[in-house]
Amino acid sequence: MSRTQDPTSAFPWILAFVALAIWVLPTLTVLVGYSILLAYALLPIVQGLQKLHDHRGRHLPRGVAAAIVVLALIFVAGYAIVHAAPRLGGEIAGFVGFTCPFELLVFDADPGVLNTRVGHVQQCSHDCTG
Repeated sequence: MSRTQDPTSAFPWILAFVALAIWVLPTLTVLVGYSILLAYALLPIVQGLQKLHDHRGRHLPRGVAAAIVVLALIFVAGYAIVHAAPRLGGEIAGFVGFTCPFELLVFDADPGVLNTRVGHVQQCSHDCTG
């Protein structure tokens, strides 16, 4: 005789596994949780791209649509960071009270100028903190 299992009998084991994963690997668990939330949030965009079709009537494969969405998200985030970082650095420095050119310190590649600016920032921070 075959025995049928109750679907709820697996729930305690799943709950125990999730609790163990949170306890042993909290960073990985948070990363997986955020990944699931991101996938859930981007699903309507991927499904919308899948519905598009070319002149032959073929639909875009799910993997290609997901790759387009992820690459677009990376591009937008990178663009925002590159254009917002100097301005935010200047605003934060102004808010704190520094008048040091943090934007120039970050984006200048000349080592001589960089060392001079690091010294200037250190002097400015010593002056501001007393």
